[in-house]
Amino acid sequence: HMSKYSAVSNAKFNRDKSEAFSLNGTKSQHWQNILSSHDVTSYYHQGSAQVLRYLGFYLPYTTTQRALLENKLLATINTQFQIYSKRQLSIKGRVTIVNIFILSKLWYCLRLFKPTKKFFLAVEKHIYQFVWQKKSPKLRKDLLFAPIDVGGLKVMSPRIQHKMLQRRWITYLVQPKFYSTFVYTIMLQHLSFFDNSQDFPILPLFDPDFRKGQILNRNLSIWHAIFDCFDFYRQSYETELQQVPVSTILGLP
Repeated sequence: HMSKYSAVSNAKFNRDKSEAFSLNGTKSQHWQNILSSHDVTSYYHQGSAQVLRYLGFYLPYTTTQRALLENKLLATINTQFQIYSKRQLSIKGRVTIVNIFILSKLWYCLRLFKPTKKFFLAVEKHIYQFVWQKKSPKLRKDLLFAPIDVGGLKVMSPRIQHKMLQRRWITYLVQPKFYSTFVYTIMLQHLSFFDNSQDFPILPLFDPDFRKGQILNRNLSIWHAIFDCFDFYRQSYETELQQVPVSTILGLP
């Protein structure tokens, strides 16, 4: 098939640069043999030593791979902290460096990745050490991320920013007429696998009791972060649930 594709598209198929991954995470020896016969050596699954990366997004299959990714991201920003620590900067200058040059290295990845609380605590610790250093008296951590008008330094909060990044997906779901995208159909299909959501897929957004299903059987799913974001900004998404199917209503407790 790839030979025919190359002939039609006039594009060379680079076998040595090709990567394959398991859709459900399970390693298939049958597929690995097929890939090996075509000189495709990169095959990602639950037992892989490396985390799958697709279009710049890291997609861990297991908690072990998630931990590897978190350590990789922490190492990346820690390197930046060390570089900028050598410069003579004011507190305001350090805040600017953190917001623009350091934390920006996390945002793209966090669009589809749900880190642990431990990860956010580690990031906040690095930020505090870089911005406030060893000054006395110590600054309350919450003031580090608080607005300037209440005495804070206005460092971007990684936790809040992570929620903000999920608002994009929610907007696609609750305002599809204004934000037309192919992602909408895919997200609806995912939501339809939740309990009692076959006929009314957005039900899990509004009722936490229906945020259950095989698609959410692990804490690695980005849906956890999307639901948390919806609950956090719920006032912004209040809408009338019109034309709810009878089958959905009958399935309500």
